[in-house]
Amino acid sequence: MDRLTISILVAMSGPSGLFGPSTRDCALLAADEINQSMGGLLGNEIGLEFIDVGQDSAVYIEQLDRVLAGNCKALVGSHDSAVRSAVSRHIRGEIPYVYTPPYEGDETGKGLFVLGETPYQQMSPVLPWFMQEKQVNTWYLVGNAYQWPYTTNWLARQFIGIIGGEVLGEEFLPFGSENFDHVLRQIEELCPDAVLITLVGSDSVDFNRAFAEKDLDQKIIRYGPLIEENTLLGIGGECSRGIYSSSGYFTCLETTENRIFMKRYTAKFGDNAPMLNVIGQSCYDGLHFLARLTAKAKSLDAQKLASFTEGFTFVSPRGSMVIHNRHSTKTIYLAEAEGIDFRIIETFPGIPANAPGH
Repeated sequence: MDRLTISILVAMSGPSGLFGPSTRDCALLAADEINQSMGGLLGNEIGLEFIDVGQDSAVYIEQLDRVLAGNCKALVGSHDSAVRSAVSRHIRGEIPYVYTPPYEGDETGKGLFVLGETPYQQMSPVLPWFMQEKQVNTWYLVGNAYQWPYTTNWLARQFIGIIGGEVLGEEFLPFGSENFDHVLRQIEELCPDAVLITLVGSDSVDFNRAFAEKDLDQKIIRYGPLIEENTLLGIGGECSRGIYSSSGYFTCLETTENRIFMKRYTAKFGDNAPMLNVIGQSCYDGLHFLARLTAKAKSLDAQKLASFTEGFTFVSPRGSMVIHNRHSTKTIYLAEAEGIDFRIIETFPGIPANAPGH
């Protein structure tokens, strides 16, 4: 059996490095499963090449060029949108590129296949739920200063306005912010019913801990669509009161596929393995999606693969997903923090990646 390489683009450093270890291990588990159950891709055993995209772009592009000059036949990426844009421009659609984490939506680049949740999916069913079930009418928005929070907050404003709510304030912070006093003062003065948090990784951890230390968690709900199990663990049970998140995946999800996935993950990496979460699990899905689509198309040519995607359905630990316009329609789960664990409290099936007509 010959061997071909798939490059896994993952942030092992920087603010998003929090998700790196679980993403790496989920990719390794998926590769093992594909090799054992499917004989690899097109009869070739797959090997993984990991590239840390949390470092300077010149460094990771140089590493990418090195693997592309070898036997790399596809990319699977779980990282921020700035990296996706840079990599997509660099490879020009010449090999398939599966992008897996939650992101801002509307990406249709050549050779690119997108599996992650969009803001429309995460918020369109959830924001009305907060108003109806928790009487949330006023919001404050805080996020990191980059593409995903900008788009998410813009769309949140539209949804909040449509349902009759009000945004009282908004702040964008650079990565690595260490002092949140001015934002917390604004929140304390404005006293919104809820705060939408689009901070990432360690920034979200630090903000949420500071929020609770000022006792704002006693009266204000927090909703963070990128607060997952790793982030919640970092925040700590003593600071997690009133935190909600929405996602296509939580470890507490009770599906047969998820129980099998978690059992295999623990068997391979041990009880002290990196905490599973939506970012890492999405990379697992990305590799399996690529393998199943390749088996259907009988090719790794990016354009031929694209011709087989419309209506393509596959089942993962999340449940069933259907591809439309190279994005996935999926079930979204709303979860509430209970200490350092999540509990799913509402399920919204069949949510498309974009609003009808888009």
